Amino acid sequence: MADLKTRNPRRASAPQGPDLSSKLALEGISSPPSDPLEKKSHGGVGPVPFGRSDLTSSENAWLALQEERMKECCAYVGEFERYSVGAAGIRQHRMFLALPCGARICPRCSEVHRSQKQKRVTGIWGTFITLTYSHNDISCADAWRSVHKWINRFTRALRKDYPKESGWKLEYAWVLEPHKDWYPHVHMVTNVPKHDIPRIVELWRNSCRLYVGWVTIKFVTEQNGVCRYLAKYLKKAFIHPLILAILGKRRLFASTTPVEEEESDGWRKKSTMTADECDRWLKEAGPRYIQYGWTMERDVAGVLLEYSRPDVRIVTSGVEMTPGEEKWMKCLLRNWK
Repeated sequence: MADLKTRNPRRASAPQGPDLSSKLALEGISSPPSDPLEKKSHGGVGPVPFGRSDLTSSENAWLALQEERMKECCAYVGEFERYSVGAAGIRQHRMFLALPCGARICPRCSEVHRSQKQKRVTGIWGTFITLTYSHNDISCADAWRSVHKWINRFTRALRKDYPKESGWKLEYAWVLEPHKDWYPHVHMVTNVPKHDIPRIVELWRNSCRLYVGWVTIKFVTEQNGVCRYLAKYLKKAFIHPLILAILGKRRLFASTTPVEEEESDGWRKKSTMTADECDRWLKEAGPRYIQYGWTMERDVAGVLLEYSRPDVRIVTSGVEMTPGEEKWMKCLLRNWK
């Protein structure tokens, strides 16, 4: 802050705010993460048993686009504003939010995305099922290309076995995870009655067709315990980018539990700037914010700053915060307070 005093001596006597230059400019926050293909992923042990040369041209093109997109993760900062009304009157809020890239191979964005999914593992579950198959007759890459087809056949067969007219509705949630040898397997919870377990084994083996399918089944005795167990798989399910290139937009998680829509907080975007521009702006704005009555409300190191002050004027400007930006902000506040 010494350089501010030198440039403008009249500000020397003003109350000095905290040095905000480090808040949104942590080491590496404005530079692209390291090569995601060198990142140690959860699930497998050792290197993935296939490389870029084993990917199709479309899979390689998807991976290249994701890598370019990830270079912009948190490189830009959005300035947002909203007004709230409480017992103390009207308050003006201003927030600086590092914007996500949204790339599926980005560790930072995928962690936030997975944290949203954990709420959908709750349900009245009766059985915990692990679906696997023989690894002898199929390559690892082809197994990832086929596993969604097997899961779809399996869930369709379950629905056919329990038509709506029976008065019983099938509910389930599943998570896809790599085994130690990087082959995929499925963890699933369902509300299928216990007496229908032999039928589940038969349906999964039929779904795998030419490959021998195995099923491990445990009966649920504690609902909270099995939800935590499945959430654990979901939370650690950051998968190697080469595998994600094969999956493309196909899911790693699915659930019949509906998504809970969260109400908007009324944030509106005023401007977008680079992380370096925001850093310079905050260096100069810090003293003025404190002098003009702003107080810091929330600080998530490196990605979010929020200030507020009493205000009697409501001036609406800017555009509404996108649903993606709002979900990103709320997940940051839940997980990284």
